Amino acid sequence: MVRQLALPAPAGDTTKCAISRAHRILKTWTWNRVRDVWHGDSRIRVSADELDQLRDLVRRKSRGERTDTTRGIMERVAAITGEVQELRELSLAYRRITSAARPLELAERYNNGGGLGSPAPLSGTGV
Repeated sequence: MVRQLALPAPAGDTTKCAISRAHRILKTWTWNRVRDVWHGDSRIRVSADELDQLRDLVRRKSRGERTDTTRGIMERVAAITGEVQELRELSLAYRRITSAARPLELAERYNNGGGLGSPAPLSGTGV
C-alpha cells in the first residue's frame, strides 16, 4: 500500500524518490519507517493504526484520481463538442458558398454554348 501512495511515478524514477513521495504523504512516519515498510523489512511490525491510516490514504487517493480522470474526460468532451459545432458551422458556410456559385456556373456554361440544351463547347481539341 505504501507503493500505491507513491504513484504515479515519472519515467526513470528511482526507488529513493518514490519512497520520498510516499513519505511526504505519510507525514507522521519517519523516512526510515516508510523505507522499511516499502522493502518489507521482516524486523518491523506494522500496527493496526498504521494499516488503517494506509488504507484510508490509499482510498482517498484512488477516489481523487477517479475524480481527476472524470473531470479530465468531461473537459475533453466539452472541447470536442465545441470543435464539432465549429465544423458544422464551417460545413454549412461551405454549402452556402458552393450552392450560390453553382447556378452562376451553370448559367455561364449554357450561355456560352448557345442554348439551354446545348453542351458547352470542348476547349483545347483544335476543332
